[in-house]
Amino acid sequence: SPDDSTLAIGFGNFITLWDVEDQVMLASLPHHQYPTESIQAKESLIDQIEFLPNSSRLCDMLLISSTRNVSLQSPFGHCGAENIGWRWIVPPAEEARGISISTVEYVGRHQQEEIVAVTLYDESSQSSRCMLINAETGLVNPPQDH
Repeated sequence: SPDDSTLAIGFGNFITLWDVEDQVMLASLPHHQYPTESIQAKESLIDQIEFLPNSSRLCDMLLISSTRNVSLQSPFGHCGAENIGWRWIVPPAEEARGISISTVEYVGRHQQEEIVAVTLYDESSQSSRCMLINAETGLVNPPQDH
């Protein structure tokens, strides 16, 4: 966590949160939309966990990613006390074509929004594209011409 008081560990499809000082497990959270025993859940293992920084309005939320989905989750369980959180899943049609999530980064504030950048890799064409997600709403921002 930003204040170094909590450690998040991803194992399989679950995140465990630990109190660093007391060495006590605080919570265990799932990161998937599939039943635990399903093939999709087994193939959607956590690649990355990041606490959002203190400078964010979403401070202490967890940005979690796998090759199939990315989510912003509360450390206090599903949607937390303020009912915020979201999940974006690689659309099945794109996944069938070999598209997967390769990197996820919290970018910070840009034009009044907090942004998460997600890079998608297309195995068939060996190319990547980046999409931007509003960190507060989970909505994908439309591509912009520059």
